[in-house]
Amino acid sequence: MTIPQATFARHWFDEWKADPAVYGPATQRLVELIEQEPEGAWLHILTLVREAPDEAHRSWVGAGPLEDLVCHHGSLFIDRIETTAAVDDRLRKCLGNVWGETSMAASVHSRMRRAAGANADRSR
Repeated sequence: MTIPQATFARHWFDEWKADPAVYGPATQRLVELIEQEPEGAWLHILTLVREAPDEAHRSWVGAGPLEDLVCHHGSLFIDRIETTAAVDDRLRKCLGNVWGETSMAASVHSRMRRAAGANADRSR
């Protein structure tokens, strides 16, 4: 069963705002998408970027699913990441929370850091 993207985002943020964060159904679904259907994962991640209400929520997206997507499928998505980040400040801010330097190709990491711009120097 497919749920609307905004509903998915609400469930995902609810899981991550718990202290400690809950590895619930929305998180599990996104992990599965990143592993098995990266195109679908990209759409969900863009929804999370758009729906994140503040900087803290964007940091969760960057340090979590966006980082996982770039680490596993960076060469497939880096062009889209660069293009989208050039016009979307929210994605640029999320990219500032992506680390994973040892888990992605050096060229992908370099391009991702450039796409993050001034946000690249921020620490989690």
